[in-house]
Amino acid sequence: MMRTVMRALATAGVAMALMATGQANASPAGSASEGGVVAIQTESALYMENPWSPYDWLLVDYADDYAWADWNANGSRPEVFAVASNRTVWHAWPGGGGWKLVPGNKGADDIINGTDSQGRRAWWWSGTTRNISVWAANGGEFWCTSDPGSGWTGVWRDC
Repeated sequence: MMRTVMRALATAGVAMALMATGQANASPAGSASEGGVVAIQTESALYMENPWSPYDWLLVDYADDYAWADWNANGSRPEVFAVASNRTVWHAWPGGGGWKLVPGNKGADDIINGTDSQGRRAWWWSGTTRNISVWAANGGEFWCTSDPGSGWTGVWRDC
């Protein structure tokens, strides 16, 4: 199966038409407090909506392949990260203009949604630097990249 990232469905009518014909089902992939991330399942694919750009969709394998970061712990600086079907890592934020590829072309298979059983989550601060981590099954480990305040570096390291 060819895996591609779908940056956008042309209009909301496409998603609505799929739902009206029973070819798709919309369901929240996150709680309302997490911005209401929505996933649409068609017969052959699952798409995740950008919560700040309703016509911007990302092709994903699982509805929980995303992490909602609340960088200021008060909802004033949200950002969502998602693992696409082609294993690339994307992110979106208010005013960001749609899904953006996280630099560095890291292949990922999963991202912690919320907090896992060991108390880890996909995003955290280290001093004034923001960090995210993703799981890569082929190496069996977490990989991290950082934003020291000037944007995501694109340098992925074993974490």
